[in-house]
Amino acid sequence: PTGYIWKSYKYHGHIRHFELKELLQDLKAIGFMNVNGYRYGWPFMIIQNQLADWFFPFVKKSLIEVKTYSWWKRLLSEVMYRLFRFNSRNDGPALLIRASNRG
Repeated sequence: PTGYIWKSYKYHGHIRHFELKELLQDLKAIGFMNVNGYRYGWPFMIIQNQLADWFFPFVKKSLIEVKTYSWWKRLLSEVMYRLFRFNSRNDGPALLIRASNRG
């Protein structure tokens, strides 16, 4: 992740910050080719993360640490999946990088 480290990120062990430009340069430096990437997730990933932060005890108990998903959890996931299609590819907390190696 980049930017603020949300409670759910910390819970899952995502505690490092990266800068897109630096990662792309590092990948090229170690031999990756066709390296490109973008920031992703604004606005819906940020909204989701903020809500999860505010209600983290509930989210942790009801969404993260469950073994099965009820119909409302599946519905919520489907809604978020559809909303995420409208996220910007110019801004947001996630980095998406594509590269190929020689081997």
